[in-house]
Amino acid sequence: MDTLNVNGFAIPVILVKLYGALKDNGGLEEEGIFRLAPDAVKCDELREALDNDGEALERIGKGTDAHILANLIKIWFRRLPIRLLAGISSEQIGACDSGAKCMALLQGFPTLQKGLFLWLLEMMADVAERGSVNRMNERAIAIVVAPNLYDPPDPGDCPNPMAALTYTQGMSRFVTELLVYYVYTRKRVRQESAVSLP
Repeated sequence: MDTLNVNGFAIPVILVKLYGALKDNGGLEEEGIFRLAPDAVKCDELREALDNDGEALERIGKGTDAHILANLIKIWFRRLPIRLLAGISSEQIGACDSGAKCMALLQGFPTLQKGLFLWLLEMMADVAERGSVNRMNERAIAIVVAPNLYDPPDPGDCPNPMAALTYTQGMSRFVTELLVYYVYTRKRVRQESAVSLP
């Protein structure tokens, strides 16, 4: 898979281009972006084209529905052979009772997964930053993206419905806490940079 260097990490070109097109098409200002379902037929058509036609990505541009692009980004993460949070146990998630602890856990991820997750956090932070327009604050975007980052509990391994619910809630809380901390840190860095300018 072709990649681009983004902040020192190798990020797949398809993600960078899908998100770039989403921004170019005003997607960050679209109400319910990443939450509202796009036209299923058109989304499937574009997904199949991207899977089978090497030139399809280059044809995405102005006029491509931003909700389709957002959905394709979620689908990309959902279709990973090993999802980003696959190696995280319930115990580790439960121990992360603050955004700082969530970030510390993320820092221990393998380089590939960490880079993808940091890219995803930056994207979600961009969405949340425009929450007054798109109605997608940190919690809203985290809740709709989180289920694409882990495998739901197997009923055979987790016959207790409450345990399965606790697991999924823990994963959503982890992503939310992580994003809130990331947004706070990003704002602080920007403010410090602005103050240090002559």
